[in-house]
Amino acid sequence: MGFTNFLCQVISNENTDQNDKLEYIITLIDFLDEGDNIQQSVMDYMYQDKNNIFLLSIKDYIQNNFNDFIEYENGLKDCTSDKIQGELK
Repeated sequence: MGFTNFLCQVISNENTDQNDKLEYIITLIDFLDEGDNIQQSVMDYMYQDKNNIFLLSIKDYIQNNFNDFIEYENGLKDCTSDKIQGELK
């Protein structure tokens, strides 16, 4: 399946913009709902990916977004703490 391989390659590419990567992942998920032959082609792609670049790319994407979320939450806590400290003075 040419389109499936294209999506997997773009997701695997480390130079793909993070926002674009999300769109490609969502497209792949939607595409997987279309049938068993598409799911099999993704499995075949992953089987041929001996270095697990596709899966590592998705793992890194999730990890980076999780880390960004943690930093954002910590920033909110710091702002709230600073605000409380300012009110106590």
